Parts: sequence; structure tokens; C-alpha cells
Amino acid sequence: MVKKQNVLVFPCGSEIGLEVHAALKYEKSVTLFGASSVDDHGRMVFRRYIGGLPYCSDDGFDGDLQAVIDRHDIDVVIPAHDSVLLYLAENRDKFSAKVLAPDAGVCHVCRSKKRTYDALGGAGFVPAYYASPADVPAFPVFMKPDIGQGSQGVVLAPDKAACEAALQHDAGLLLCEYLPGAEYTIDCYTSRTGELLFCSPRERMRTKSGISVRSKNVSLGDKVRDIAETISSRIGMQGVWFFQLKEAADGTLKLLEVAPRVAGSMSVHRVMGVNFVLLGLFELMGFDVAVIPPAIGDIEVDRALSSRYVHSFDYDTVYLDLDDTLIVDGELNETVLMFVYQCKRLGRRVRLITRHFQQPDLTLEALAVHTSLFSDVIWITDTRPKSSFIGEGERAIFIDDSYKERLDVARTKGIPAIGPDAVEALLDWRR
Repeated sequence: MVKKQNVLVFPCGSEIGLEVHAALKYEKSVTLFGASSVDDHGRMVFRRYIGGLPYCSDDGFDGDLQAVIDRHDIDVVIPAHDSVLLYLAENRDKFSAKVLAPDAGVCHVCRSKKRTYDALGGAGFVPAYYASPADVPAFPVFMKPDIGQGSQGVVLAPDKAACEAALQHDAGLLLCEYLPGAEYTIDCYTSRTGELLFCSPRERMRTKSGISVRSKNVSLGDKVRDIAETISSRIGMQGVWFFQLKEAADGTLKLLEVAPRVAGSMSVHRVMGVNFVLLGLFELMGFDVAVIPPAIGDIEVDRALSSRYVHSFDYDTVYLDLDDTLIVDGELNETVLMFVYQCKRLGRRVRLITRHFQQPDLTLEALAVHTSLFSDVIWITDTRPKSSFIGEGERAIFIDDSYKERLDVARTKGIPAIGPDAVEALLDWRR
């Protein structure tokens, strides 16, 4: 049996950190911890959250990180930002926990697009890049920071004057040939022995701030695996990594960048059965790994802002309506049912209160909802308001689709009265 590992993700609220959380939150051999320098979405999803850790560039970072490792008996730290990845790879010997990161030399090469291109010099998939505007044979030219992530600081210069102006603003921009075609991310895993175990492309169909928010797996033929083999062997990739390709004007695929880490939209392949983070953890623990061939067909993901809430409701009991609340249009409201199960786990009473047309038990049974989920079922067969069934001074909340009932309960009992649309605020997603 695999020893349970205490795993710390830092910074846990980045897109990388959130994908690591999704990959490991149900893994029986892992207890997840999250840390951040600035409170962000990570505190909404990591049940064991640690705020206020310094930036890795701060003088006190090493001591504070080691203190967290000691306090929580952390076995493995997973860096979830490019700069943190490089720092921890270069300084892993300072910490008692293992760091899930490749060799520091790999991280150093991949942190710079120019160093990456130089390491792959001569390969046909490396785009042309130029020392100065005078060397550009034809415009437009694509200008991007040598060190950076996403699309931050990029410039498409239509002519030499615009190129020179951009360099005056940022002299460190890299001048690359313009690639007008479709863009792809190739998710990869290379074993600790150097074998490329997995390589599969997905198209970046929609991006926001340089992050792929709509993506689907595609087939680009053997040429992509050849590129991956070349990158993996020349740079010495290990563990989870990805690279990005873009079509040139002539349709050939050219390299944008290589990153030795998790990508946010790797979820496309994770839900197909390839859990890159878990593979890396198992190898770090000394196990040999293999990739199970994806059994699911085509997958498309579209990502948008999701809402998670913290609240100050203090309650022991929930009064929950049935019609148009737990059941809507003859179907179960999964969000409300999830909340009921959460209450069951936390030891809070849920009292089903309803004017249903028949014995509520019969309807619940037909929908495969066991009555043991509820402390009791209040079936109202007369005209009494629901508020008359709520005791005075109860630490309770009332959930009902009826505005009239909510208003009456709020006025007469002074407890929170909300509709089914607000139940999402009561869910605790942290693990």
C-alpha cells in the first residue's frame, strides 16, 4: 500500500495550482495542502489552506516555506508558477520535502524562449528569430518577451518603425517570424528514464489573457511525436511537460515555447484517463509508471469564471422545500441535493417541508432519494404558513422557491430565507 503523502501546492490559486488540485483531490494516497502569497481562489478550493507565504523572490521565503513543511509534515512540494518552478528546482536541497520538478537545467532552458530555441537549433520546427529589426526579411514580425507566460507583453509589429518603437519600450523582446495559423498545445509525459510515455495535441480554440479556455484533443499525425521526441531528448525533459506549436503561413508547424510543468487545460487529457500529476508523484516516490491508453473519445473543454463563496450563515437546521426547489420540472436539482449531502456529512439537520400533492415519500422513492437524508418530513395539508412549523430562536435557514413563503419566514422568524438559486453559496468545495 502506498504511504499517504502530504502534498503542498504553491501558489495554489494559479491556473496550474487549480489543475493540480483537480488532479489530486480524490487521490487516496494524497493529503492536499495549498499555500499562496496573496489570498486568491486557492483558499476557496483547498480545505487545508495556508496564506501569507512570501514570494519566492523575498528574502524570508526559504525559512517560511521550511516552517510550513515542518508544521504540516509536508512530503512533496508542487510548484504552480514558472518562477516558483525554477526557484525550487534550483534550490531543492534547501528544503526537507521533495520538489516535483525536473532538473534545474531543464527549467532554466525552458524559462527562456531564446535558450529553448538555441537548444533546439537546426530543428526544422524552430521558428526564425532575429537579432534586430534590420535583420527581419519581411513584416509583420511577432515580438514577445524572452521570459514570460501567457500573452503578456506581446506585440505584432506591422513594419520596421513599429518594431523599433516596441523595442524602445522593452528592449528584451524577442523578434520572431509571424505565424498566422492555428495554435496547438501538446501535452506530454517523459519517464525518469527518458522514455516519452505520452504525447497528444489539443487545439487552442479560444484563449483569454494567453490562457487556453476552449480546447479539444486533435490528431496531427506522427510529425508531432517526432517533434516531442526531439525536444524531450535534446533538452532532457522529465515528468509532465507541454509545448506549443503554431502554423506558419505555409502550413508547417513551428514551436512557440516549451514548459516543464502542468498546463491548466491538461484537464482535456486528464479526464481521458491520463493524470500527469499523479504519474509524476508516483515516479518521485520511486515507482515505475505506464500510461493507460485513453479510452474516452474526443473531449472538448470550455472554461469560464466559476464562483465559490464564503459566508457568515451560522445554522444547525435547514428547512428545505420540495417542489420547485429540490425537484424542478420533475427532475432533481443536483445542486440542492449536493447541499443536502453536505449537511448530512456535517451533522446538520435537514427538515423537508412541503405542500406536495401526495405523500412526499412516494415521490422521493420514485426519484431514488432516500428519506434518511432528512431528519424528518413535514407534509403540510392545510393552509398554515411554513413559518408556523419553525421554532422560535432556532439557528436555521429556510430554502424555498416561493417569494411569499420566504418573506413570511424572514419577517416572522428572523432567519435567512433564500431561494434555490442561492444554494450554491452554501456549498463548500474545499478538499
